[in-house]
Amino acid sequence: MAVTVLYRLAGEPEVTGETAFTDVNEEAYYYRALLLWASQNEIAKGITETKFAPNGSVTREQAVTFLYRYVVNYLSQEPASGSDLSVFRDADEISTYAKEAMAWAAAEGPSGGLRRWHSRSHEPCDSCSDG
Repeated sequence: MAVTVLYRLAGEPEVTGETAFTDVNEEAYYYRALLLWASQNEIAKGITETKFAPNGSVTREQAVTFLYRYVVNYLSQEPASGSDLSVFRDADEISTYAKEAMAWAAAEGPSGGLRRWHSRSHEPCDSCSDG
């Protein structure tokens, strides 16, 4: 759903082509957003080269990475810099692929609730709360 939201935010642009991901049904409502648009714009890169796991939970670091890639790759905006990962209690557990995005999130502060989930970057987003 996270990628579908970004696709809709982008205005649901027309996409064509194929994807290497083999674990998503082409009839699924999110197919165009998830597999075509997001992969073509390098917003979503998958679990492996052929697996996306569309029914899996999205972790906080994954959600932040999707948002970061949307801003940088799709909107072509220069990312904020200058923050370090030490603001996260679990900084040493942040996945390599997500470190740049998490540092951007800490510098940019895209969510008022970001500070509340510094210690749980690997938990599913459905457990996040701004309240």
